[in-house]
Amino acid sequence: MKTVIEKTIKGFETAIVSENEESWFVDLNTGMGEAEYPKADFSLDEAIEDQVNWKME
Repeated sequence: MKTVIEKTIKGFETAIVSENEESWFVDLNTGMGEAEYPKADFSLDEAIEDQVNWKME
């Protein structure tokens, strides 16, 4: 079960960030869907930064 995290991402104010025990989920609400980041490999801020930077490429 995922829990939504209250997190505002500049430039992506409608983004949805959530988590479960093993992963972070970042959906910038751009139509590309949700990206999953394992907590063992990413902090929450790293996951968000990776997703934002991927979208800018």
